[in-house]
Amino acid sequence: MECEIHRRRLEIGRTPLKVAGLWVSAVRRAAPAALAVILAVAGGPAAAQRLPGPAPAVQSRATFDPAFAAWGRVLARCAGPRGFDYARLLQDRSDLDRALTELGGVRPGEFEAFPRALQMAFLVNAHNACAVHRVARRFPIRSIQDTARFGSALDQDDIFLLDRRWSLDRLRREILGERFRDARALFLLNWGMRGCPTLADIPVTAANLEEMLERQTRAFVRDSQRNRYERQGRRFLASPLLGDYRKELERDFTTLWSFLKRYLPPEAAEPFARRPPRIEFLNLDETLNDAPTPKEG
Repeated sequence: MECEIHRRRLEIGRTPLKVAGLWVSAVRRAAPAALAVILAVAGGPAAAQRLPGPAPAVQSRATFDPAFAAWGRVLARCAGPRGFDYARLLQDRSDLDRALTELGGVRPGEFEAFPRALQMAFLVNAHNACAVHRVARRFPIRSIQDTARFGSALDQDDIFLLDRRWSLDRLRREILGERFRDARALFLLNWGMRGCPTLADIPVTAANLEEMLERQTRAFVRDSQRNRYERQGRRFLASPLLGDYRKELERDFTTLWSFLKRYLPPEAAEPFARRPPRIEFLNLDETLNDAPTPKEG
């Protein structure tokens, strides 16, 4: 009996092809490397390895861009302060497909030769682009969890990148782990939930990494929808992400309050100068981070 996953028709483009027994909808002229990342959910690494090698001309168009310009165009068009405009993305997803093609073409040896800052930028952009792709191929939905046939969408190891299978959760743990040892990277990541840090409208690069780490961390901590304090009860009501990643934050900042105090406005931290507040955690808003952006022109 044919496995159900091989019969699934993924809504990615308009022209269906049959590749290695899988029904695939792909963008015309898309490099096979793109299918390895975009469509690993349909068959994993084994299916990706069965795809024919790219013609030299196609391969040259998918050369890795350390400025992540294609992904940057997606963010400039669809990312806003209130969320991400998936409907606008679906009007033209060619830049997203190109970005995934470029990311999927990087081999492990190339990645290991990247400077540390470029390695982090690569993984952050790959995580965010794959999260957007996961939502876009099933949109409209109410939550990224609606993209999983079973279990959590964040645990589905259907991303084929650097010759490995990844889930969004595994990519996030790699970014926040011992390779980089920088808990601020959490605030560069968005996995399709409104309670996550907001996607910036520019990509992370090696050149802007430190600036983006500081900017996104400060914006998240100061967002009253995610974190707020109560003077009378001496309580600080924090995003549950700060609890989930408390170990990493305290690894880098000694205590959770030390971290918060660094990024809060001085007037917000001042009432607790003598004694830190009691920190309690809010519930995570898992609804989709969908938000139409203002119309151009």
